[in-house]
Amino acid sequence: MRLMRSVLLMLLLASAVRADTVTSSATGLSIGKSANEWVKTGSSTANWTLPPIDGNKGKPAGGFLFLNRGSTTLTLTGDDTGQVWTTSAVNSTTVPANSWARLVNDGTYWVVSGQGLGTTDINTSAKLKTILTDETGSGGAAVFATSPTLTTPTIAGATMTGNLVFTDNSFDIGASAATRPRSYYGAQNITIGPGDGNTLMTFNRTSTTNFGRFAWFLSGTEQWALGVRGDESGAETLSLTGHTSDSNPLVMRVRRGSATNCYQLDLSNGTATAPHMAVVGATSKALTESSATNFVQIAVASGNHTSGTIHYTIHADNGTDFQCRTGSVHFSIVNKAGTETAALGTAINESVAVSTGTLTVSFTTDTTPTNAVNIQANAVSSLTQTTLAIEYRVEIFGPTTTITPQ
Repeated sequence: MRLMRSVLLMLLLASAVRADTVTSSATGLSIGKSANEWVKTGSSTANWTLPPIDGNKGKPAGGFLFLNRGSTTLTLTGDDTGQVWTTSAVNSTTVPANSWARLVNDGTYWVVSGQGLGTTDINTSAKLKTILTDETGSGGAAVFATSPTLTTPTIAGATMTGNLVFTDNSFDIGASAATRPRSYYGAQNITIGPGDGNTLMTFNRTSTTNFGRFAWFLSGTEQWALGVRGDESGAETLSLTGHTSDSNPLVMRVRRGSATNCYQLDLSNGTATAPHMAVVGATSKALTESSATNFVQIAVASGNHTSGTIHYTIHADNGTDFQCRTGSVHFSIVNKAGTETAALGTAINESVAVSTGTLTVSFTTDTTPTNAVNIQANAVSSLTQTTLAIEYRVEIFGPTTTITPQ
C-alpha cells in the first residue's frame, strides 16, 4: 500500500511539471500559460502574441519553447512595444521554418534565450552576421561590418596561417578598376600562366645577392629571361638572355660601372659562355634618284645643341645586278633663338660593293622645320634600278633629343 502511494505521488509530480504541447496552424494566436511548447504547422505566415510581462515573471517554468515545422516564418510579438529582447529591446522576433526559439520572462522582457538556425542558407555575410556574434577585431581578428546591405565580408587585420586558394582560374583579386588592391609585398616568387607550362611568366629573387629575374617558359622549360642585379659594390646590370635551345645566350645587357658611373650596352647573339657583339637593325627609306630626299629629322630645342653619327647603307638593284655603299657621317646642330645651324662631316670609312656599275651618295641638311633639322640623302646609281633606298641608324652624343623617320 505504501508503495502504491509513492508511485501515485511521483505521477502527480510529473504531471505538475509536464510541458504540455499545443499544435496550431493559426495565423494569429494568443499564447497562454497552459502549455510550455507551441508548435506551428501549415504554409501560412503566422504572428502569435506573447502573454503580458507583468505577473508572468518566470512563467511558465522553463519558459516557452516554440517549434516551427511549417514552411513559412512564425513571428512572436509582445503584447506591448519593446517587450522582446534579442540583442536589444524589439517588438518581435521571428522563428524561421524548421527552426525553434526559447523565450523566458525575466520580469522586464521576453528574452530570446536560444534559437535554431533552421534551413537558412549561409551564403552571404549578412546572413552570417545574423547568426554569429560580432567580433571586436582585437588582436587582429576578422571583423564583420554591421551594414544591413552587406553582401561580402569586410576583413581587417586577419592573419592567415595557411594557403589562400581558389576554384582554379575562376576568380580575381580586385574585380575592377574600383576594387584594386594597392601594393604587393612578397618574400619569394610570382608565377603567372595557364598552369600547363606554356607562355608562363615567373618572377623570383634567386639566391644570388640582390638579383631578381623575370622568366618566360614554354612546355615547362625556360626560354627567355630578364634579370636585374644590383650589387652592393654599385655595379648594376639589366640583362636579357635568349632561347634555351641556344644555351640561353646573353642578348642584351645594360651595365652601370661602379668606378666611372658610365653605362655600357652590350648586344650579343653568341652563347652564354662565348658571347660576341652583333647590333642588328636599321630604319629604311626609299630614295628618289638624283634628288635630295629627307630620311630623318633631328629635333634641337631653342638655346640648345645636339650631335651624333648616322650609320648608313645605300643599296640599289634592278633585279639582276646589285649595289651597296656603307659608311658613317657625323653631324652637329645648334639652335640660337629658333634659328638652326647644321653641319655635316665627310662620309667616312665607306665600303662599296657592286656587281656592276657605280653607286654614289651625298648628304645635305634642311633647316626649314621649326626647332629641327632634316637630313637628306642624294643617291645616284648607274643601274636602271627598281630599288633605291637607305637603311640607317642614328647615335646621339649630345643632349637627349627626338629622332623622327621621314
